[in-house]
This record gives sequence, C-alpha cells and structure tokens, in this order.
Amino acid sequence: EKLGWLECAYLLAPSFEYRYDCREWFGKIARDIRDAQLPNGKVLTVAPSYPRFGGGFDYTLEWGAAAVLLPWHHYQWYGDPGVLRDSFDSMKRFTDFIGTEAKDGIAPGSGLGDWYDYGHGNPPGESRFTPTDLSATATWALCALAVSRTADVLGRSAEGAKYRELHSKIAADFQRRFFDPASHKLRHTGSPQCANAMALCADLVPLGDRAALVEDIIADLEKRDWQQTPGDVGHVYFIRALADAGRSDVLHRVYSREGKGSYGGILRKGLTSLPETWDAMMDGTQSLNHCMLGHVMEWYYGYVGGIRQPAGSIGWQRVLIAPNPGTLTSAEATVQTHLPVFAAAASRSVCLHKKAGICNISTYSAAISASLGLCISVITGTEYLFRTSARILRAFVSPIPVKESLFDLFAFLYDALKTNGRLYFSESITRCSAVSKTTSSLSITHGPAIKRKLPDSLNCSPGIFIAAIDILLTKVNKNKYYIESLEKKS
Repeated sequence: EKLGWLECAYLLAPSFEYRYDCREWFGKIARDIRDAQLPNGKVLTVAPSYPRFGGGFDYTLEWGAAAVLLPWHHYQWYGDPGVLRDSFDSMKRFTDFIGTEAKDGIAPGSGLGDWYDYGHGNPPGESRFTPTDLSATATWALCALAVSRTADVLGRSAEGAKYRELHSKIAADFQRRFFDPASHKLRHTGSPQCANAMALCADLVPLGDRAALVEDIIADLEKRDWQQTPGDVGHVYFIRALADAGRSDVLHRVYSREGKGSYGGILRKGLTSLPETWDAMMDGTQSLNHCMLGHVMEWYYGYVGGIRQPAGSIGWQRVLIAPNPGTLTSAEATVQTHLPVFAAAASRSVCLHKKAGICNISTYSAAISASLGLCISVITGTEYLFRTSARILRAFVSPIPVKESLFDLFAFLYDALKTNGRLYFSESITRCSAVSKTTSSLSITHGPAIKRKLPDSLNCSPGIFIAAIDILLTKVNKNKYYIESLEKKS
C-alpha cells in the first residue's frame, strides 16, 4: 500500500492540500508519471513504476488519469503553470492513448473501476454497482476537459479547441450508451450514486437533466438509510456532485451516521487511522492505514467550514467563504495557502456577535496583505466572494439564520476600518457614504436611503486590518460581493 498508487494522488489532492503543503510532492509525482509513461502514452497504476501486477492492478484507466488530472489540479491550487508546461505532452499522449483503445466512443472498462464500492453484499473488490466502461469513459472526458483548459493556459488555442471537441464527442457517445432519454436516468447495476456523480462532474449529461440525476442519487440514499455506495474512485465525485448542487444537507445526513459502512462506525471500532474498507474489515488482508476513502476532508474544509476557491479561481487569488455547518453547533476550519504572509497578525481574531435569533458570527482574519487579504466567515446560506493575498484563512460559524446580511457586511467593514477609510461601490450597484471613526452610525444608499445605528454588541479587535484603505464592492448576485482594494496602504 505504500507504493505510488496514482488514483489517490489526484482524487484525494484537495483533501491532502487542505492540511498539508503538497506543492513539491505533487510536482514530484507528476515527474514520476512522465518518467514511467510508456511509449504509446499508457500510464500504469503505480509510479514510480517498480512492480508489474498484471490485469487491472497493472493498468486501470482511472489510475492512469493522474497523468492528466494531477498536473491540472496542481495548477488550479498553486497557480504555477510550470507543471502544466512540463506535463502537457504527457497529458495529451495519455488522453490520445485512450482514444486508440476506445470502441464506438466508449473507453474500455477492463480495469478495477470504482474499486471497493459498498452495499452490494459481496466482498470488497472490483466495481459492482457501476459499469467499469462508464467510469472509464467519464474519466476520459475529464481528461479531455483538463487538456483543453491546459492548452488555453499555455496559449495553444488550436489544441484547446481540439480537445474541447473531443469532450463533446465523448459526451454524445456517453449519452448514447448509458443515458435513457425516456427515464432521464443512467444505466447502472444496483446503485446510481457513482454513475450519476461522475457524469455530473464530467459534464456528460444535458443541462436540463442534471437535477434529475442529483435527485436520483438522493432517492437511492434515502432508500438505503443514507448509506453511501461509491468506493475508491466514485466517492469524491459523489461528494462534489451533491455539494455543487447545493445539497450539503444530504451529505450531513450521510456523514453523521455511526453504523456499519460509515466514518462514525470506523471510529466506534476504536481505529485511529483510516482503513481501506467502509466496514473497517480486520481480516488480516485489508489495510487499516490507507488514505483512499478520505475524500470527505475536501467537503469538511470546503463546504462545512466553507473555505474554497470559486469556479474559475486559480491559485487562491479569489476565495469563496460559504460555510454550511448543517445541524452542527459549530465548525471551525483553518486553511494555509501557498501565498506569502504579509502581516504578522496570525493570532488575532475579529468577533462579531448579535443577539440570538438574528445571527451569531465569529470571524477570524489571520493574515492581511497590502492588497487587502480579507477573510470573512458568515452564516449558512450567505456567500461572500473575496480577492485575497492572505496566506492563512480561518472560519468559525454558527448555524443561526442571518437577517440583513448586506448590513452585517457593512457593519463589519465599518468597525474594521476604524479610521477615515471610505467604502466605494460600483455606481450601478449602490453607494455608501464616508465612514468616520468618530461616528456611531453607517449611512448606506441602496435604493432608498437607509440609516442604521450600529448595534451595541458590535465589538471588533482593532489593529489587524489595514487602515484608511479604499475598497470597491461589486455585487455578483443576491448574496455574493466581490471586494478589491483601490489603494494600497499599510
């Protein structure tokens, strides 16, 4: 189990990176993959490629896809196109190799598929619920998307267009093979959770059918008393499909279970490391120290704690703060990014409290940069979008419904900008008057003029925000605001 099994590298990448600095490690794995890639473009299950196993343990498409998906993820997380430049040829060769083996546009399902899926009553092993050619073809589609986007980053527009066209063709063939237009469901062999989730994440189904696939997953979960069925490959897509659809409430039900086949059940067995099987089988064969089912860390940090990059952000240049603690009484998350720390205020915190029934917010800003590295944690259901250069981002949330969230944000900024800082808004959105350190009210123009007295319980620790800085707030949609600085003053 300590060999370089490649599916874990890319499927668990965010779960690792939320806890550890993986920049050099993942760069090293990408280099190992390039070194081990066969002349025909094939990438085996392990790199460095010491052993030969035969069969699916020797080559499974979902393992070899690390050649494409790990470099692309490395760029998304760290913002360095160097690994993309180094790996671009390797990424294309693997994606093209799949095409040479595909039949009627469907990738061969000769490998392990969704390894160790769960709930079918059979011993753990190859995929039982999801056709292996379905998971292989969905992974091929993800590779085509990643190569097209890499080409765009590297300024190779013709190749970008080529691989976008390949993805469109894969999607058409996938729908022809696996999608039932009458029922609007995908073909599976007992549980749709992995199949639907992978199709959603790989953009393989029509936009109008996406909601139905999400509901199909939820219906299967409810029938199984909220038991997840995906294994090594499908589990992370299961999490992403539901979370991206705004159904973290479902994931809270799944991961709060304590019976058989759950994280809670694993803990109740007394284990202190993660096992290879959902049942934590102790038969002397299954590993009891294995990362492969640990994908939930990505959800804990990105959705429960609510610290993640918004779509399209590269290298944590923008941060979406959208905590969803569900029925938890509290949740706390800390994320250290690769960006340099500007200010030495890591131990300071800002707390905003209001009376119970309105909101209860504690917000931490651990490092502030000259370009206004700002992290704000807000109540469930309200999302704020920020540009940041801060290295450490922290969020602490309490699941009490929020009211007047726009005012909450203004009030927070009022107290944070203790001096004669000014708040500027896009003229087409709204305007706010100058904020003075000597006033006790905040005057906001948003349609009709609104003047509100700041609540007595608004208390913020001074000194950790850059004073006298001009800020532009641009409204993204109903509950999202984009902040950037107009001046840089320390």
